[in-house]
Amino acid sequence: MSGLASNHVAEIPGIYGPVSISERIIQRIWAQQDFIQRDLRTLCGKTILIQHPGRWNRSEEGPDFRDAVWEMAGERVIGDVEIHFYAQDWRRHGHHSDPNFARVRLHVILFEPPYEISSDMPTVVLGPYLKEDLESYLISQGADGDLAHFFEDWSDQSSVDIRKSLIQGAGVRWRQKLAFAQRRLESLGFA
Repeated sequence: MSGLASNHVAEIPGIYGPVSISERIIQRIWAQQDFIQRDLRTLCGKTILIQHPGRWNRSEEGPDFRDAVWEMAGERVIGDVEIHFYAQDWRRHGHHSDPNFARVRLHVILFEPPYEISSDMPTVVLGPYLKEDLESYLISQGADGDLAHFFEDWSDQSSVDIRKSLIQGAGVRWRQKLAFAQRRLESLGFA
């Protein structure tokens, strides 16, 4: 499912320990075309030149981007684009049998699959084309790069509950950073 209900999250290694990232961040990177497009290729080696990323679908059932335009191996393609962390998410989320995803012509994933995938769907691994690491991207975009979800997730909560959640989350993140720094200092031989 796409749109506002999409809340898929992955954890990536960061400078100060693990960082949680929303699929919406990857969608934002695609929407803004904020990646290196030179020599962009599918997993099967076809070159892709994005002419229009499509209309970001943040409120309807169906793919993440509609009516995108790109050139693949010299041929113009118009279709929808679906974004995931992993190649297997296409089937895991049931898109292969959902008619809302019938016009998807490009699958964009963040992480390189650990094995060869067999799919008729052209797939682009976005990770190697990012201009900066995801943690830096999140910092440069402010908080987690997409503050809108705070308003969606917390719109029905009181200010007291929101403050309590923020303090609790900050405490968890601080303890993660301290533990990572401690391990790093110990591995380098510092007391």
